Amino acid sequence: MRDQHADLRRSSAPHDEGRTTGIVFEVGCLVWGLGIGWLVVLALAAVAPGVMEGGWLYLVSPLQLGVCGLVYAATVRWVGVSAAPMGAHTFRGPEVSEARPRTHAWGVWVAHVAAAVAGSILIGGIMELLGVEVDEQAKVLEAVGDGRTWTADLVALWVGAVVLAPLAEEWVYRGLLFRRLRVWAPSWVAWSLPALIFAVSHGNWSGLAVYAWLAVVFANAYRLNGTLRTAVAVHAANNLLTLAQLMVMARLG
Repeated sequence: MRDQHADLRRSSAPHDEGRTTGIVFEVGCLVWGLGIGWLVVLALAAVAPGVMEGGWLYLVSPLQLGVCGLVYAATVRWVGVSAAPMGAHTFRGPEVSEARPRTHAWGVWVAHVAAAVAGSILIGGIMELLGVEVDEQAKVLEAVGDGRTWTADLVALWVGAVVLAPLAEEWVYRGLLFRRLRVWAPSWVAWSLPALIFAVSHGNWSGLAVYAWLAVVFANAYRLNGTLRTAVAVHAANNLLTLAQLMVMARLG
């Protein structure tokens, strides 16, 4: 499907050295934001050391990324390097009309949740055939426990994974980095670089390909509807289904 917004932006976007400078600038803003976010987390840990332990980690990580988003957005605004919206880049997105019925948004959501789940299973199966078992993060499995006992850590995991992480990660990786790279970078860079950074940020090397696939799915949901709301909803549904599966498997032993 042709993206007319992307064509329009690229027709006026800088080329050659301007593209490289733009890509470096966007990645630099992300790194700068992440650094400030970690400083905030470290300052919080100095006051309340317990926030770096147990279930608090599932809440602190989205907080750090949220600070990153604030710093990133403030930096590009201060420097004055604007990026045209992708459709409607606000959280609310475009108004419902005859040309863009609400059923379209629901269809995009359902299709992308299915793509996220099916793609993850397929990639996991291929990885196992290659002799690489995709493992869930150890701390997540620890919080899930036997799948029956609702501890504070498990509640924090659900809140962080299903609510806070989708909001923070979609804002930073899709609403800022992906959207803005589409102005500067070739299409393949705009799609692959945020996906790679998103995958690496989870620190699960066996699941790198799965996270990269999910990043592409979330970004495409955003592109099709022009609103982060859809990407957040797809992300949240994927995490909810994953956690539900882990709990069922833990109960079954």
